Amino acid sequence: MGSKASPGGGVVKPFAQRCSLSSDVILECLGFTWELHQPQLFQSDTLAKLYVMALARDSANPEKELQKLLQAQLPRKTKEQHPAKKMIISLKINDPLVTKAAFATALKNLYMHEVTMSADDVLGVLAAAHVLQFRSLFQRCVTMMMNGLTPITIKNFYLAGCKYKEELLTTACERWMEMNLVPLMGTQIHLRKIQQELLHKVLRSPRLFTFSEFHLLKTLLLWVYLQLNNKTQTIPTYETVLAFFSR
Repeated sequence: MGSKASPGGGVVKPFAQRCSLSSDVILECLGFTWELHQPQLFQSDTLAKLYVMALARDSANPEKELQKLLQAQLPRKTKEQHPAKKMIISLKINDPLVTKAAFATALKNLYMHEVTMSADDVLGVLAAAHVLQFRSLFQRCVTMMMNGLTPITIKNFYLAGCKYKEELLTTACERWMEMNLVPLMGTQIHLRKIQQELLHKVLRSPRLFTFSEFHLLKTLLLWVYLQLNNKTQTIPTYETVLAFFSR
């Protein structure tokens, strides 16, 4: 099968060299081919379903093949293992958050535990884990995001929590905003990026922290000012904000 140079090779070839196994599954996704191994697929509900469907499609006796597959998951001595037929599966991804690099990292997690991720990578890996239905990786990303909330990350992490219906993440974002809206966000240009819906939730919360009503008013006026002056790249003085609303 013709294929493009695949970042998937970088994901699985080191593993294949260590365990002396050639790949037995080819995944076509994002315009690349990814060389994988059947035992690792079953950490991902999506890949497992695609594999079983391909098995049923290509076999005259799918039930028998499925029994063989289940037997293959049982522990056995290496010398008893037999090479399986190479299977080709395809996955279409429409989520723009899933980049090739993020998808490669997600696949790497099929083979290795605790693959290092940066705060810049975690959002894409979360999206890839969601597509793959790779639950342990998804939860690891959620935990990392909950522990990595900052004025820079709060917007995208909150949107991701809403998009993937991850209540723990959205709640963590709301709690963080309740504590940091006035003392932290109210002093930074990143305040502009806070969604109106999130702002309303935080303002209605009895847990909202503020030094005084005046400090809260200044923060809200600044948020409105930044929405109306989207070319402003620095925090204006309070006098500038007042002058704007007094015109």
